[in-house]
Amino acid sequence: MSKYDEIDFEKVSLQLQEQVEQEPHNVKLRNELAIVLMETNEYEEAFFQLQTAAKIKPSVQTLYNLAYFYFTEGKPIIEATSNTKETQGFEEEAEEEPMSYTWEMADKEAFDIVEDLLKNKPEHYFIYNLMGEMYIKNDKYESHKCIKRRDPLNTFTRKSK
Repeated sequence: MSKYDEIDFEKVSLQLQEQVEQEPHNVKLRNELAIVLMETNEYEEAFFQLQTAAKIKPSVQTLYNLAYFYFTEGKPIIEATSNTKETQGFEEEAEEEPMSYTWEMADKEAFDIVEDLLKNKPEHYFIYNLMGEMYIKNDKYESHKCIKRRDPLNTFTRKSK
């Protein structure tokens, strides 16, 4: 059994949630909370924390974390509920219940964020790595100018004889 297995993520999550309530503009806490929430399979709340952190302080870290989440998990969409005569009487009750989400791919959102981050030529490799993963997923690994520029021997585009 590893140390990781001994962590009570639900307890850590509650502690971090209390800290975020006390310091709602602390993006580091929100990022940490999002990671812990993913460990407890609370992806909707994790997404909310990452999105909020990116809105509060759109830094390389917060935007990268949001882009990575979009790429690996997708984005939540609220399931449509009908507003018929049968369901109108339950509107007040429904507001108290947690919303139901489904997930859809969000590669475009991830790509847009990463592309904007790359314009500033960040020094850390995480962003370049994520862009590479996105290109590989879409079978476009030979088309990106960053790869060609960083490949002086042209090994990615050279044709074998």
